[in-house]
Amino acid sequence: MDNIENNPALVIDGVQLWNSFARSFQSPVRACFDLIDNVFDAAPLSNGKLTINVDEHEEEDSRNQELQLENTNGIYILNNCQHPVKPMREVLTCFNNVERDNSQIGEYGIGLKQGCASLSDISFVMSRNENVYSLGILARNLQTPTGVCLPSFEFQFDPTIDTDLHKFLMKNEIADIVASSNNIAAVVEEYGYGDVQTGIYRLVNNMMRLNDREWSEEKYVFCICLHDLKHSENDAFLLSVKDELPKHYLHVPHCFQVLVRSDPVHFNHWPSRLTRLTKFNVRIPKTALLSSDNSNGTEDDHVLSLYLGFDAVRLAEGGHNTASLYFYSRKFGRLVKSLPDSRGTLCLSAGGTQYCQALTIIVDDKCGALPLSPTKQDFAFWEHENGQVWEQNLLKWVSAVTKVYYNYYLGKVCNGIKRNLLEFVNNNLATVIGDESEHKRIDKVEMSTFEGISWEYENNLIQADTTAMKECPTLLHRACSSIQPVEEIIFEMIEEEGLAAFNGTNSAGITSYECLNENPHADFTGMDIINRYILKMMGEF
Repeated sequence: MDNIENNPALVIDGVQLWNSFARSFQSPVRACFDLIDNVFDAAPLSNGKLTINVDEHEEEDSRNQELQLENTNGIYILNNCQHPVKPMREVLTCFNNVERDNSQIGEYGIGLKQGCASLSDISFVMSRNENVYSLGILARNLQTPTGVCLPSFEFQFDPTIDTDLHKFLMKNEIADIVASSNNIAAVVEEYGYGDVQTGIYRLVNNMMRLNDREWSEEKYVFCICLHDLKHSENDAFLLSVKDELPKHYLHVPHCFQVLVRSDPVHFNHWPSRLTRLTKFNVRIPKTALLSSDNSNGTEDDHVLSLYLGFDAVRLAEGGHNTASLYFYSRKFGRLVKSLPDSRGTLCLSAGGTQYCQALTIIVDDKCGALPLSPTKQDFAFWEHENGQVWEQNLLKWVSAVTKVYYNYYLGKVCNGIKRNLLEFVNNNLATVIGDESEHKRIDKVEMSTFEGISWEYENNLIQADTTAMKECPTLLHRACSSIQPVEEIIFEMIEEEGLAAFNGTNSAGITSYECLNENPHADFTGMDIINRYILKMMGEF
């Protein structure tokens, strides 16, 4: 066998690779969300900050003012980071997409290159680790059939020597980078709409954002500047991003500040729309078909949450009223896949208006067990030896829970008349609408639950005995006062300290009590949690 060192180096066609990157996503907004995934993975949970805005500057000189207003169609994405940003040469390295753990999407991996190439032909990636600044360039015109070119640069600013950061960047570092390469100079000239000095000026002003105003208090900052969006005007694009963001993420903490064009984004889309919102925790066998042999569950089971409700807002707006299904995954609850009408997928009756009335099903894989495709727009069950079995079991569980939930409201609440169910949903619109800021995110909402359901596996099917089934009282989705309920404090304590609470698991592995850290083997009761909370408040725990 030939020594690998004697073989010629692999030649990568940079043009074809760029074209492949640019076709990675189903829509420009999805490409932008992939860039935002990096932000959520990198930023601190306690005081994370993300700003998305148009790429224009308030302090332009008179020569550039008119140019800036008329021609700029770019945006920037700016965020703080919990840890130092890895070197820019690693950020821009292709084919090295190692994710940190399964609960996260992956920080500045291949998705960064794919997202930038999908949205723009020229992007600048910038970071600041205290006083160390980095710059990376992603440009279509830098790619050749004989190689990939993603140049990166790093420079140290010493405030004891250079007191003017703008001058330091303008006259020294950025000017030297442009002078070092005709190809890079051509990219910067295009960024300046035909004038290289204007391009340098705009680039320096973007880098100044890393240390501007409140960002100067951050030790680690990251920024992506996308020049001249390919698919739409930046204002319209940012409006779409702002509208879609709350629906795209389930679990962004309330303390995480997200601004789009200076407007705050509230991540409580579903609690502000769904009436009779109910949660089920289920365990999905991953390696064997459903049978009585595994009805008690195994350590390898996949634990996830299902939320069901009726979208009163969708119904009031005249949208489609079929059963919609949404799959979310990972720590921040990224929307991976959605189906406007899931009745066929879930093997539900699709005749007439059965399983309609704006029924909404949400699958929340917060622990991140479900395998995702490279662009996180679908699942990759084919990667696993028993992936087909895992997928079938997942859909059967979703179908079984949906049948129980829907038939309860149709049969016991609305006397089996679908028109009554439609009116029931419409009449509950007032319980969900209101000021967005009044709603909590979905995993913090107090919601109705069901008790007395007996689940069994039989002949690769899930059977539900609802003879003793009853609904617990439904609580409002909005906070009723400024005083934090004791239950919410306890749940937050559980989440912070990695505890779990179960109220018993029946033979098929479904729980009626919330498990906040997805640990199916923890052995705490509700009273254990309350006692530990009291001891903590007394300073004894």
